[in-house]
Amino acid sequence: MPSADVRGLRLRYELCGQSSGPTLILLHELGGSLASWQPVAVDLERDFQVLRYDQRGAGGSSAVRSPYAFSEHAVDLEALLDALRLSPPYHLAGNAAGAAVALLYASTCDGVASLALCCPATGVNAARRAYLLDRASRAEREGMIAVADETLAKSFPRSVIRNDVVFDTYRRRFLEADAAGYANANRAFADLVLEPHLGAVVCRCLVLAGIHDVLRPVEEVRGLAAKLHDAEFAVVDSGHLMPVQAPEALTVHLRRFLGERRST
Repeated sequence: MPSADVRGLRLRYELCGQSSGPTLILLHELGGSLASWQPVAVDLERDFQVLRYDQRGAGGSSAVRSPYAFSEHAVDLEALLDALRLSPPYHLAGNAAGAAVALLYASTCDGVASLALCCPATGVNAARRAYLLDRASRAEREGMIAVADETLAKSFPRSVIRNDVVFDTYRRRFLEADAAGYANANRAFADLVLEPHLGAVVCRCLVLAGIHDVLRPVEEVRGLAAKLHDAEFAVVDSGHLMPVQAPEALTVHLRRFLGERRST
């Protein structure tokens, strides 16, 4: 799989689909990788130029050993698009913390035509912040095995496991993640305050909540949609990891939403 050198990082990416079609960028969750979007990407690649990549410290991208601000993810994306010479307009779809990257990018950079925000994570309260910092420390000290089961109990609970192979594959990828990279991603997210940026997001948005998502409950996600300039809201039979847990339903929503954008 190719990689691009940007901002002193090596970012692994996959660019597939119709080079003449609109550019769709898929952004993965905390602890995930570009593989999280695979079940959705294989369908959308028939009509879109689809970019997936591993964020800094994740998957096959450069390990990150020092703390950084969450906003660096948006700057990384801007640099990657420039390196790949991908021109706007861009359609961004993000899951969980990946949705926060999409919102930050749209609030600070030009050329975004639409956002699809799945189980969007836009910040944390004091209790969650303390948990994220503790999880980061434990992952660094003891490895991913120390935090895997408690993390997946919330993001991938039994109620949404419809296929044991899908769950086992996701868990294996989670365990293979670089512990230091994951720790620093947790710390960056723990300090995220996205609320002040929402007013700068003027493109049309699709906001999707997972009915089984205990981390970002339906009413919380509905509240976020109400704060955006031009957003529609829907609920999907999913937990927190929508591209993995409900790829078919998510694809239907994305195709309808993106199809409407292409026709206007």
